[in-house]
Amino acid sequence: MPAERVPLGRSRRTWLVISLALLAAGAALFGLVASLTVVPPGPGLAETGLPAAGTAPAAGGLAAMPSPGPGPAQLDAPVDQGTAEEHLALARRLLEENRADAAGASREGMLQAEAEVQAALRMGPADLASARRLLADVNGALASDWAAADPEKRGHLRREREALRGLLEVAPGDGLARYRYAMLLEERGPRIEELTRAARLAPRDHRPRRALGEDLLEVGREDEGARLLVEAAELCNPEELGHQGPDIVHLLRSHGREEEEARVRERMERLGY
Repeated sequence: MPAERVPLGRSRRTWLVISLALLAAGAALFGLVASLTVVPPGPGLAETGLPAAGTAPAAGGLAAMPSPGPGPAQLDAPVDQGTAEEHLALARRLLEENRADAAGASREGMLQAEAEVQAALRMGPADLASARRLLADVNGALASDWAAADPEKRGHLRREREALRGLLEVAPGDGLARYRYAMLLEERGPRIEELTRAARLAPRDHRPRRALGEDLLEVGREDEGARLLVEAAELCNPEELGHQGPDIVHLLRSHGREEEEARVRERMERLGY
C-alpha cells in the first residue's frame, strides 16, 4: 500500500512549532545561568567597608567594638548612637590601649578616644565631672606621648586645661584636678592662687606644696616657700622622697635656707638617701 503523503503546509507548521519551543527553552536556560552568576561589586559600599543599608548594629553596644587601628577613618567623629556611657567606656579603653608604651598603640587610636569623649559630652553623661576628667586625661596623653610638634602639643595642653576648668566648675573641691589645672597655667600669679587652693583641698598630697613652695621662693616669699617645701618633703613616702628630696634640697640651698635644708636632709638620711 503506498505511503500517505503529508501535505506541504502541515510540514512547515510542524517545523515552526518545534523551532519556537527550542527558542523558549534556550531563553529559559540563559535566564537560569544569569541568575547563578556572581557579579563582582563595583565601586560603592564594598570599597568603603561600610555595612549595607538596613544592616543591624552588632550586639554589645559601643564598648564591645574592637579598638580601631591606624587609618584616616578613625579621625572622623563617631556617630552619636548608643549611650554616653558606652562612648565613655570605649574612650577609657582606647586611652589605656594607646598610651605610648602599650603594644600596638597609635596616635590615631588616642585621637579616637578624644572623639568618643566629645560624643559622650554632646549626649549629656550622667557623671559630667568624670567625663571632663577623662577628656583632660586623653589630651594630657596626646600632649606628652603623641604631639608631633610644639604647636600641636600646646593645643592639646590648652584642651586639657579647658577640660580641667570645666571639671572644677562642677567639682570645685577636687584638689587633684585643681593642682593639675594650676600646673597648666603659665602666669605665676594665677598659678599661686590655684596651688594655694589645691594645697588646702589636698592636705596629704605633697605635690601642691612642692610646686607652691618653689613659686613662693621665686617671688620673694621665702619664709612661706621654705616652710611648704619642708612640709612637702615630710609628706613624701620613701620612694617619692628619693625623687623629690634632691630637688627640694637644691631649691632651699640656692635661696640660703640652711635650717630648712638640714631638716630635709635629716629625713632623707633616716630613709637611707
